[in-house]
Amino acid sequence: MTLLADVIFPAFAAPYLARLTLPAGISAIVAEIAVFCVFNRHLTLRKIFFVVMLANVVSGVIGFILAFVLPDGLVPTVGGRPWQSVEAGPQFGTYVILSFFVAFVLSVIIEYAVVRLCVIYARVDKPLVTVSLTNVVSYVTLAGLWFVFARS
Repeated sequence: MTLLADVIFPAFAAPYLARLTLPAGISAIVAEIAVFCVFNRHLTLRKIFFVVMLANVVSGVIGFILAFVLPDGLVPTVGGRPWQSVEAGPQFGTYVILSFFVAFVLSVIIEYAVVRLCVIYARVDKPLVTVSLTNVVSYVTLAGLWFVFARS
């Protein structure tokens, strides 16, 4: 467990790492599928699942790559453990908070594009509204789980 606590990542990778925890990732995907079902009753659950998963994988990969281009909030360390050469700097927390807003906007843009490209497979009604609401629900779910786990 100590080794996991010592792993440092760029601040803008935080939203993508938060989704990698099993309860958060599953909860966010289930929430998104539920929103898609409400707005697209004409689609089968299989098609909705495919579109949601594809949109999230594409968005996640692009977002995670971009996280390494944006400011990382890390500063070099002096001393410390031999394998550790950076640590969270004074702006790291600010960047982490900002990263969730940036990730939200990027997710909406990228997932909207993916949903529009899936029109041959599954025609999604009101794609921008659907994608925007799925991301609101997804991020609220992640924030709620983060709050619950942080308090316990």
